[in-house]
Order: sequence, then C-alpha cells, then structure tokens
Amino acid sequence: GAFSIPTVSWPSDSCKTMTATLIGTMTRAEKAAQMVMAPLGIASVADVQTLAPGAVFAPGGYVPPGGSGIAAWGSYLDGFIAAAAQTTHKIPFFMGADVLHGNNTAIGTVIFPHNAGLGGSNDPALVQKGAQITAMEGAAAGLNWTFAPFAGVSWDDQWGRVYESF
Repeated sequence: GAFSIPTVSWPSDSCKTMTATLIGTMTRAEKAAQMVMAPLGIASVADVQTLAPGAVFAPGGYVPPGGSGIAAWGSYLDGFIAAAAQTTHKIPFFMGADVLHGNNTAIGTVIFPHNAGLGGSNDPALVQKGAQITAMEGAAAGLNWTFAPFAGVSWDDQWGRVYESF
C-alpha cells in the first residue's frame, strides 16, 4: 500500500487562542526573558523563578553541584523545572544541551565519533543507533531540548565545524 501522511492543522485554534491570551498578559520584560537561553553556571534555580528565562543551556563538560552522574543531572534539572512552574505564567522550561557526539554532560554516557567519522562508516543503522542512544541518555539526564542530531552536509571545508557533517 501507499504511504500517506495525515493532514494536521497546526497550530490548532485552541493553541492560537492560548498563545494570544498568554502573550497578552505578559510584560515586555517577561516576553524578552522568554527569548533568553541562560548558561548554567550563571543561571540559578532562583534566577529561573524570578527572571523566567525561556531556557537554560548546559554546555559540554558542565558539572552540576551534585556531581556529573545521570541521577545528579536529573535531580538538578528537576529543581529548574519546579522553579519554572512557580513563575507567574508557568511556561514550560527548556534545558538545552549540545549532545552532538553523545550526552557529554554526564559521566557514564556514550561519546560517539564525530559525524564525519560516522558518515565514513557508510553504516546508516550505526548512525541511527548512536542518535537513539544519545536521545535516551539525554532524556535520562532530564534534558528536554538538544541540538542534535545534526544532519547537514557541509560543502565548504573552510567552515570550522565541517567535522560535524556526515
């Protein structure tokens, strides 16, 4: 049989209404704060509760106060999520991380070769398995926004991150 993609009306009318209502109740400062991705190490749980940034970024190699294991990460990020739930508008919180080569934010996770190396394996199943492992390990640490997998193809060797291309 033929494969067909169902038509989905997005955003829905209720989503549009909720968004318009929410934005209508926000101050300019609150709207601006939602555009901020604050870096861990500078942003604290108290900052999230008072300033309500849209996200916090976990840079590679960052170690939370409780240690760098998955359980420590989960507990640490739960504090940020709980703080976001206490803000005026209770907008869901995003914790972003660059996990392009695996969840390098936590000890005990798998770190994969650069995409150039994986692409050179000529094994799409291996690449997919690596992305699945990275997704599971990121979710286990509490990350809900990742900057991976990267699926672009670089055509200009002068680009500084050409190794991230397949």
